[in-house]
Amino acid sequence: FFFFFFFFFFINDIFLTTRGNTNLALFADDIKSWNIISCYADYKDLQHTIDNLFEWSRINKMHFHPDKCEVISISTFRYKYPTDFNWDQMPFFIPFYTLNGTYLEIVDCQRDLGVLVSSNLTWKYHVEYIIKQFITRFNLLRRSYYYLRNINQKRTLYLTLVQSPVLCVDTTA
Repeated sequence: FFFFFFFFFFINDIFLTTRGNTNLALFADDIKSWNIISCYADYKDLQHTIDNLFEWSRINKMHFHPDKCEVISISTFRYKYPTDFNWDQMPFFIPFYTLNGTYLEIVDCQRDLGVLVSSNLTWKYHVEYIIKQFITRFNLLRRSYYYLRNINQKRTLYLTLVQSPVLCVDTTA
C-alpha cells in the first residue's frame, strides 16, 4: 500500500503537463495523450504536451523511449500521409509529432491492453491476430494430440493452449 501511494504521489504532477484540451491516461507504466485535432492550435497543444511530458520525464529521471512511442490518428476519414502538410485540408491529413527531436512513428494499428485498435476503429487487425494465434495453437495441439492417451490430458491441453488464451480476451501481450 505504501509503495502504491508513494508512486501516485510521485507522478501526481504529470497532469500539469497538459495544454489546451489535451488529455492524459495512465495505466501502470503506460501513458496515452490525445486531443481532437481540428485546427493548427490543437496540433500545437498536443505537441506542446508531448514536449512537456518529455521535460517532466527528464526532471523526474523517468525517461521516455521515442522508439517505443507511436502516433495513431483515429478517424473514419480516409487520409494519406503527406510529405508537405497542408492545414487547409484538415482532417484528411495528419501532422507529425516529435519527442526530443525524434519523429514519432505513425501507425495504423496499436495494441492497447491486449486489444488491437485500428485507426478507423474496425476489428480487422484484432480478428486477424486472434485467428493467427488460434491456428498456431491448434496446430500445436493437433501435433501433440496423437501422443496423449488419457482424455483428461487431452482436455487439459486443449483448455491450456486454445480455449483460455485465444478465445478469451488476450491481455498478456
